[in-house]
Amino acid sequence: MRNLYRVSHSRFDLSENALRSVRSGFAIDQNTDHKFYFVQDSGVYCCPLFVDREHPFCEPLLSQSDGYENIIALEHLALSDELCCASSSGNVWSCKLETGVVEEVTHCKHGIRAMQWSPDQELVVFVDGELNVVTMIGSEFEPINEVQLKDDTFGDRQFMSVGWGKKETQFHGSEGKAAAKKGTTPSEPDTAETERQLDATVNISWRADGEYFAVGYLAPFGQRAFKVFNKEGALQYTSEKCHGLEGSLAWRPSGNWIAIPQELKDRYVVALFEKNGLRHREIPLTLNPRAGQSVQSLHWSADSDVLAVHWVDGEQGTAGVLLYVIGNYHWYLKQSLTYPPGTALTGLQWDQRHTAGKTLHLFSSDPGVYECIRFDFRVDRSVGLSEEDQAMVAVIDGKRLLLTGFRQAVIPPPMCGFTLEQEHPINATGFIRTAGRSEALGQDISSNAFFTVDCRGEIILFDAVFTKTAGRSILSGVTVLLKISPEQLKMFNEDFPQQHHCGLHYLWLNADNFVMDHSQLRCGVYTIAMHNDVPGLKKVWHMEMENREEIGCIESSGADSILVELLSGHVMEVKGLTGQQDGALETSSRNHSVLPVFCEQLFVDRNRPERTVYALAQNRRHLYRDGSLLASDITSALLTDSYLLCTTISELKFIALGAAVVAPGRDPIIGERRVERGSKLVAVVARASRTIFQLPRGNLEAINPRVLSLCLIAKHLDALEYYEAFDIMRKERINLNLLVDHDPARFLQHLASHFLRQITNVNWLNLFISDLANQDACKMYESNYLDRGTGGGSLPDGYSIAEKVRFCSDRLLAAMDSEPTVLTLPKITCHVKQGQLENALALIWTLKQQQQSPEAAEEALRYLLYLVEVNVLYDVALGMYDFGLVLFVATKSQKDPKEYLPFLNELKRMEENYRKYRIDCHLKRYDRALEHIARYETDEDRFREALELITTHQLYGVALRCYRDSANQDHYRRVCAVYGDYLRKGSKHADASLMYERAGDLQQAISSARHALDWRRVVRLSTGSSVAVEAVLRSLVPSLLEAGEYDAAATIAHDHLKDARLAIECLVKDHRYERALLLATEPELHEAVRSSVGEYLTTLIETLGSEKEQFLRQKDRLATVREDRIRKQSAAAAAGDLDDGDGDCGDCDLFSDSSTIASSRHTGTSGRSGKSHRSSKNRRKHERKLLNLKEGNPFEDIALIDALHSLVLRVCGVERQRHVRSICQVAMELCYDDEAHKLQQEYGALFQLIRYSLDAIWVPEMIVPGMPPTIGSGGDAAAIGEVPATILTPADLVKAQDSQRYSLIKPHQRYKPEVQSIAWQWDILK
Repeated sequence: MRNLYRVSHSRFDLSENALRSVRSGFAIDQNTDHKFYFVQDSGVYCCPLFVDREHPFCEPLLSQSDGYENIIALEHLALSDELCCASSSGNVWSCKLETGVVEEVTHCKHGIRAMQWSPDQELVVFVDGELNVVTMIGSEFEPINEVQLKDDTFGDRQFMSVGWGKKETQFHGSEGKAAAKKGTTPSEPDTAETERQLDATVNISWRADGEYFAVGYLAPFGQRAFKVFNKEGALQYTSEKCHGLEGSLAWRPSGNWIAIPQELKDRYVVALFEKNGLRHREIPLTLNPRAGQSVQSLHWSADSDVLAVHWVDGEQGTAGVLLYVIGNYHWYLKQSLTYPPGTALTGLQWDQRHTAGKTLHLFSSDPGVYECIRFDFRVDRSVGLSEEDQAMVAVIDGKRLLLTGFRQAVIPPPMCGFTLEQEHPINATGFIRTAGRSEALGQDISSNAFFTVDCRGEIILFDAVFTKTAGRSILSGVTVLLKISPEQLKMFNEDFPQQHHCGLHYLWLNADNFVMDHSQLRCGVYTIAMHNDVPGLKKVWHMEMENREEIGCIESSGADSILVELLSGHVMEVKGLTGQQDGALETSSRNHSVLPVFCEQLFVDRNRPERTVYALAQNRRHLYRDGSLLASDITSALLTDSYLLCTTISELKFIALGAAVVAPGRDPIIGERRVERGSKLVAVVARASRTIFQLPRGNLEAINPRVLSLCLIAKHLDALEYYEAFDIMRKERINLNLLVDHDPARFLQHLASHFLRQITNVNWLNLFISDLANQDACKMYESNYLDRGTGGGSLPDGYSIAEKVRFCSDRLLAAMDSEPTVLTLPKITCHVKQGQLENALALIWTLKQQQQSPEAAEEALRYLLYLVEVNVLYDVALGMYDFGLVLFVATKSQKDPKEYLPFLNELKRMEENYRKYRIDCHLKRYDRALEHIARYETDEDRFREALELITTHQLYGVALRCYRDSANQDHYRRVCAVYGDYLRKGSKHADASLMYERAGDLQQAISSARHALDWRRVVRLSTGSSVAVEAVLRSLVPSLLEAGEYDAAATIAHDHLKDARLAIECLVKDHRYERALLLATEPELHEAVRSSVGEYLTTLIETLGSEKEQFLRQKDRLATVREDRIRKQSAAAAAGDLDDGDGDCGDCDLFSDSSTIASSRHTGTSGRSGKSHRSSKNRRKHERKLLNLKEGNPFEDIALIDALHSLVLRVCGVERQRHVRSICQVAMELCYDDEAHKLQQEYGALFQLIRYSLDAIWVPEMIVPGMPPTIGSGGDAAAIGEVPATILTPADLVKAQDSQRYSLIKPHQRYKPEVQSIAWQWDILK
């Protein structure tokens, strides 16, 4: 579907150099642009065009007068910058271009008929006058091999017959079995062929990889043939005998075909041979050999895409070049370059440099003209954005223009929807950019209008004609709007150039204006005007380029503006091309942007005010946006109204348009999908999502990308076109939740007025309701909703994503007609979606009872059975207690009547409440079953059955509610008693006590309260019972003491048991001496308290001494450990090497999984453990190993900090201070003044010692552990692989290891404990 067009066409007139008798022999300088070499009778000349492009000149290199004559071949050697020349007499000269030194490098005694260098210029092949093929090493001209072409040998790869495929056993098609008996004698040549003098020239062609070359020659049997050799010069294959072959030969660089012209009886073709010499296929030519037209030479482009056919007309003296391109096994004639009579093309060569693309160099004589033409591919498509645009694509094939509209059908090439045939070959085509009405032509022009430019320069404007057939628009023909010949252009415009083929770029801007670019006037704008009642194109504006900069591309940027891109990459914008005043245009031009490289294609987003320009450099595969690189490896691009589509080698990418998406940090590519490898964009149907690709072979593929479909759906939803959106979503299987989630408020607002009126198909409604889900579909298609607002202020009350299904179903049910016969199935679907199967069955049952015929209800039931499993539906019907409904459901299912009829008959014989109870038990609805059976208040059997149900299924809470208001309170008490037993077995004694109390069993209530240690409840319950309270309370005291409830035990002993001694014993055990003294009213009790206080004072003073000793010991040990560690690190740093063992990394398994440790002095990248979790057992083992206070433990300092932190909090806590004050007070009351003074002094000294030692223990390095700045900090800090390797010093690694060690300390222990001091001292003891 691609067309070949000229990007640039440089033409240099060399007639001032008086060239004469130019002979074949032409070479391009591969190192310098615009420099070439050619041969004429007087010798070899060089033409350096880059020196003076205005007045080109030619300088001689090798003069015939110096003996350099009869030169037949030239080759420029790029590596050594020399020119190799071969003469027919056998001489081979090498000319050093830098120094001008010429030397003869070799000589063939039989003369030379052909010379060709390999593509890498390492080997050279000569064919001498005796048809010997000589292969030499190019740099030294040493022969490798020599083979005689006349030898009747096939080659090293001679075909071998294994006896398969005899002619008699093969299928012969329409020829029948008689074809098997025909002889295999070769066919006689055509009479015209025998009369024509055969071409005796020799041609050589290399394959692009340099592994093989082919030699064409006149074989001894009187016909032309060719032989294939490998790079060592050994013969491999010989071609089959074919009549009519001509002299030129060209091997396709990709290696699959060897092209040779062939004249057959009824046609003239280019035969394509395989490497093994067998004929494969052919390219039909438009030339007529019987009229004197013949092929002079064949040339493949470096990328194998284009075949250039150089032809001459011997009778009329004309010449030309035909450019063929293959697509889907069809050869298209894309360009036809013709030259006037008398012009001879003596040199034609494709540029082999990758940067040059498809550049063709031509050199013609009489007069001498050098041309450099750069070609490239382009898809010519219509660019309309409305539904009237039929996504037209025009393909050039010689005199035919193949038109296809992809909106209605996808027609694979070479077929098409309509064929337009003209008198002369077409070279260019294109579509109008802005449709509208042409005042000069007096008619409206659609976006499907197009133009053609043939090889003579005639421009014809067409408009496509479509007819409606079966509801579809079919391209039925075209209408000629305007035909302008070169003569008419000259008549309208006196300054129009004579060289009609110099027109390069054509742009149909709008209905009245046409833009052309040619070599003399450069870019010109022409308007359709009348001259002597004849329409034509009148130039109204033109622009000259400065510094001879050539135009490479022209594109529309608006209805009255264009972009002009120069080959240098500069882009200029010209505005005001349609506003005429007094016959002149008020135009303004400015520099739009500068592209890094020349881009063959420009795309302008004309639908937005910012007019963003996208540019594609096809040769470099770069995509730019306003001059900045946007993406790489792009093979094709296409602009739609919302997205720029582009392809890589195997992916389709979507780039959103508009300024909103051009945000810092946001990926411009918002979506992508896989496509077949090598696919390229052809067209996208406007107002649709159909996207056409062309695969490398040439066949087409049509897809509907999800991104484009969603964009189209969004437009339909915004316009409340729910039917169109639903249809697309249904066909492309897009989540139907998007109908709601696109704009929930708008959808719910127009649910009844638009949605239900448009979607009248019941099946569509059922599909929509079935797809509803409590999720946001916009998150599934996030690429199309990047800038979606999150505000929900206009949403109805109660709507949320979690409740979307319920809310939408309720709204749908409310919006539907309440009549059961209207939209019955959607209503059923709504009920099922909400889990309301009973409502769905009730609707069906109502429908059955109201309708005369049962068909509607039966259909609704069949649909419900499709949604819900039959057994589930049967159980739901049974749970509604309506046996008619149950039978209706059962009879429409596959259930056997023997399964359900006996059960139903049994239920019918039961009482209503008991029947419901049995049904609920059958359905395992035990809560409802208990409610039904609880209504039997006087039936003891039913109550026992209820108790069994309660205990079996633990329905105690439901039973309490059911029997609380029962007239038979005995049932309620029995339920409470059963519940109390259940709670007591579960060790929930407090709850059981309450239940036993309600059941009236006070003894069990007191027992449960006693086990719950609720002595107050025991006292309360005991007052109303006959139980001995004193015994129960006395038994509670040991249990309370064991549980640490000393105050409660003392209260029971003193207040209820009146046992002061027992109360004092309880208080003394917890050192509550103040209350003990209060209760010690008797002398012996007072003395007992005093003796206990004296013993405790001694013990407490000893405890303070041991804690002081422990604190000093651990503090000093911590200082020693830190000094040893610092000393080791200093020694290692001085030595310049930190060993892992000396760096305390022997237990690296103890480090946190989320931590990072630097284990090398050369890099700052971090490593991480592969563990994702630790088991509890391993964690406890880890903590024991880490907090081991044994000397020599690698982490002894961490264990010491943990121990010191616990000791400080225990000794200096507020509770300890209050306790010391209380003990001192009691001691002074009991006359232990010396002991109290000592206790206060000891504790005060320890308190101050700890307080002033905290700064030495908790050093500042422990507060914020982290890696040094050179390493990086943070959680996943500087993710691995993203931080460049940094050379670390030993000091940095020391800091890193210290930080790592401190990170093992618990977070709250890294900080110094806060010691809060209260007024705990007694002044009288100071």
